[in-house]
Amino acid sequence: MKKRTVLCLFFIVLLTALCHPAIADVYFPHIASNGIWKTEICVINAGTATISGTFKAYNNSGTPVSGNIAVTLTANARRQINVGDDFTDPATIGYIIFDTDSDNVVGYTKFYIDGQFRVAVPAISDITTGDMHISHIASSYTWWTGVSIVNTTSAAKTLTIEFDDGTTKTVPLAAKEHKAFTIKSLFADTPQPGLNSAVIKNAVGVIGLELFCSGNQLSGILLKNDTAVNMYYPHIATTGTWWTGIVAYNPSATSCTLTIKPYSTDGTALATSTVSVGGQKKHIASVAEMGLPAASDWFAIESTSAITGFELFGTGDGKLLAGYTGVSISNT
Repeated sequence: MKKRTVLCLFFIVLLTALCHPAIADVYFPHIASNGIWKTEICVINAGTATISGTFKAYNNSGTPVSGNIAVTLTANARRQINVGDDFTDPATIGYIIFDTDSDNVVGYTKFYIDGQFRVAVPAISDITTGDMHISHIASSYTWWTGVSIVNTTSAAKTLTIEFDDGTTKTVPLAAKEHKAFTIKSLFADTPQPGLNSAVIKNAVGVIGLELFCSGNQLSGILLKNDTAVNMYYPHIATTGTWWTGIVAYNPSATSCTLTIKPYSTDGTALATSTVSVGGQKKHIASVAEMGLPAASDWFAIESTSAITGFELFGTGDGKLLAGYTGVSISNT
């Protein structure tokens, strides 16, 4: 009887787990809502069934603040929140988590200063399982690069940031802690124009993003450990004042070869070219500098080892800038 009881209990637990899946967290890893900076967050139900969830705000130490906001979303519905309007005491918030019973939620975080600039980055649902890659650093007297990270685990960590020039810096993170810093702040607030990229070691369970800014140009991308041997750059903007730039970062210690494969609007393959990239180095160029065939409408990069990177669109007047990751775009 005891064995039968144990088996019954086991199947009850298993059935409960299958019918009631674990809560899925969607992270907004940086909130800036201090009266100058403003932050907008949004979730979208990408599924076909109604879902529920709760926005939960935390300060930099990981302590709950500002109360919770419960949300119900029908199929394909969205909920947009201006943090400064919808949360109490928004200046105390370091990050926000959307707790939900569904894995069909996507979203974004948007940072902006009215009349100056704004940028949006995707919300995060995949937690880092390895090293994080800072694929682009712009730290000079005209550009700054900021990093925001959250330790999602219940254990303290000490991260090691290895820069492409061999310099290392350590960043301690308590359990559930959020930290935001500029690259130059790691060097006594001195700009570092010689730095181009970095790897964050011991980053399992850590999520984050980076922003880079100059004047009225602000852009940003997620910090992830995803890499791929095939990356896609699905649009080229070179008309009028627009320019397109790319970054392809090689996180490996050994060099790799990139084969750049452009295509016309109708998908016709055009002449290819190759570029060698050293270990923990990046290939950065504007499309105008790459010498692509005139008929090129988009292009792919095929690498001999896994890489990461992103695409930038900007205007020559220095007023508009946006970046989009090239990793995890799996279809041509």
